[in-house]
Amino acid sequence: MVALGPAVPVERAAGSLRWARETLALATRGVIPDGGLIRSAEHVPVLVVSRAGELIDDAAAVRLAPLLALPPPRRERLAETLLALLEHNFNAADASRRLRVHPQTVRHRLRALKDLFGDELRDPRRCLEMELILHARMVNGDLGRASAR
Repeated sequence: MVALGPAVPVERAAGSLRWARETLALATRGVIPDGGLIRSAEHVPVLVVSRAGELIDDAAAVRLAPLLALPPPRRERLAETLLALLEHNFNAADASRRLRVHPQTVRHRLRALKDLFGDELRDPRRCLEMELILHARMVNGDLGRASAR
């Protein structure tokens, strides 16, 4: 596995090396898929959220609050489904392929998510925030956890 930082002028080579190392570390943990040569510039959202720690924790406490009351296994399933739906513009067929479940399972979970989150699932800003938060949870290996505190 090899990671390549962004192409930069020579005076910024140390920064490019740092991004390559972070990319490699995330790939080693399975957060970024190993495709042989991994280009940092192709994984900007994951790299950014991996550095946002405390801010993500605070936002998660608010944005993912509806998931807190659920038992951990259900919370994790719904969080994974929500992330897949957000990544695939709420297309249940595409999300089901990513999750490797039947599309009807995704539609059932989407109804549960609509019951929990209401109109927030229709707000593009809220959806972007939730997607970033869920990506950060995936990076930290705690996708189903709503808050670090």
